[in-house]
Amino acid sequence: MVQAKDEQIKAKESEMTALERITPSRMLDEVEGLKRIYEEMVTQARNEADDKVAQLTKATGEEREQLEADLKASRLRIADLESHVVRSEDAADGLRSLLGDLNFQRAWTHLLERLPPKTRAYFRAARVEASSDRLILFFPYGFHHKMAAESVDVVEPLVKAWLGESIKLDLRLDEIPPKPAPTSLRQV
Repeated sequence: MVQAKDEQIKAKESEMTALERITPSRMLDEVEGLKRIYEEMVTQARNEADDKVAQLTKATGEEREQLEADLKASRLRIADLESHVVRSEDAADGLRSLLGDLNFQRAWTHLLERLPPKTRAYFRAARVEASSDRLILFFPYGFHHKMAAESVDVVEPLVKAWLGESIKLDLRLDEIPPKPAPTSLRQV
């Protein structure tokens, strides 16, 4: 029985170790490493193609035909490798964006944790967006919006400490009302 529990614990620890490697920042490192490999492969393929062009100027007959075919294949390989570079750049950009969003959400959650419980409840209801000069909070209900506006003096110093003194706090009532809870209709 104890041995079975030990095996379960080891299996869970192994799963946790594997999951720890799948963080967005580690994925970003892996994608950027892959991009560098593709870039090196592109450089190498271009150098090989340049060598074939140099050889082509001296070649004649069948050798020339073979070099032309090889050069054509090299150019296709370069185009394929360049597409992998672009795809890895796109993946890295997506991961950077995700990391930024995660870091922003973590920071916002941390800020909320520093608020008094009632104030935290009002501000937790908001959907948060940031622009270059303001933090925009969209509240789904008028009550939360009103109470947040009354508590803004508590939150604003924390926001300014986080995002800078020039940042403005913009509280808005969300224009898209939340969907009402589903109700069951019975025919009478």
